[in-house]
Amino acid sequence: MIYKGEELINYPICDTDIWVDAVLSKLDEVLIGKYTKIVVADVVEKEILKFGENKYFKVIAEKYETFRKAGKIIVIEHSDINKNDKRFLEKQLVECDDRFRTGLSDRPHEEHKGEIVSAIYAEYFECPFLKSNDRAFQEGNMGRVAFPNLKVKNLTDMLRDLVSDEQQRHECKRMIMDNRALMDEGTRIYKEERSSSVVTEEQIESLLMKLRTKM
Repeated sequence: MIYKGEELINYPICDTDIWVDAVLSKLDEVLIGKYTKIVVADVVEKEILKFGENKYFKVIAEKYETFRKAGKIIVIEHSDINKNDKRFLEKQLVECDDRFRTGLSDRPHEEHKGEIVSAIYAEYFECPFLKSNDRAFQEGNMGRVAFPNLKVKNLTDMLRDLVSDEQQRHECKRMIMDNRALMDEGTRIYKEERSSSVVTEEQIESLLMKLRTKM
């Protein structure tokens, strides 16, 4: 299907996790280079751009914006979809998970919606496959049940597609796991600070040093 002059069947649609992992493993340029362009849903774009507020991982949003401005990322805007089709797609979204209440507009934002909206768009716009690292698309889970015929590639598939050397793939995966662990630890410390729990200066400085070293 053609969207904004582009035949989307030529490009993969990606969710937030895959973009984050591509940046954390320094494979974002390789990803774009392999497929020329990628497709994202506007709700996914919103999730990615939130990283711009993160002092130590804002590179995730910055690299996204650089590629988008260069015309390498096609963003599907929910407002561009035909009104009747949108009603059908939003019905499909609720059938996947009835906790979603804000439709494709996603205001206010609802967590974990990006990957399901991406799958819905992948079928609707006939994108060749969905790059997703979400558990929802593992065998037997919500995404796989709702979209049994959708070809989904996960992190392992992405690394295999982009990196030919097995040792380098292992290093890229370790880089992703280490950085995600740091992100989780940063979130934990932030929440402890917000709840007025005691967090030592040593804990904070240790985390910040790790973050600066990794990115």
